[in-house]
Amino acid sequence: MLLVLTQDPQVRRWAEDPRSGSQRWGGIGHAPAGPQQGADAWWRQALPHLGAQEPLLLAAHGNDTEIGDPDPDGWGWTVGAVVGALGAAPAAWRGPVVIWACAEQVTNFSARLAVALGAAQVFDGLWVYGFNRPVPVDKTFPDPALLGQQVDLQPTQVTF
Repeated sequence: MLLVLTQDPQVRRWAEDPRSGSQRWGGIGHAPAGPQQGADAWWRQALPHLGAQEPLLLAAHGNDTEIGDPDPDGWGWTVGAVVGALGAAPAAWRGPVVIWACAEQVTNFSARLAVALGAAQVFDGLWVYGFNRPVPVDKTFPDPALLGQQVDLQPTQVTF
């Protein structure tokens, strides 16, 4: 499942473009434009439909501590907010998760998310992947079957 968590029209269009590789992720969903509360509710309603091993890709703008919109008045989710939203996923779900957003450090959003999920003692064994560099808007979405082979993705496993 690929969820677009930004109102940026370039990212939204890219997710629908056949050249993006998005079709490998099964369903593609776009959070509805508008207030943050609507986007929050939308993706919390999508997550209970994840299969036990279904991969999840969250496409957004971001940095090492937040994903969402680049505009400070737009959407934004901290690691804690994403942990809370993932609570809507089935208890047996084990991903993996890809954070398709810019970052700059090894202690990026995806690594922080894995640590926070471990601290919350949820999704033990789940792999969280992310980038620790800028991600161009037209970067091909990774193949969910080959995540461990994509050298620009940083993996972190949830453990507790």
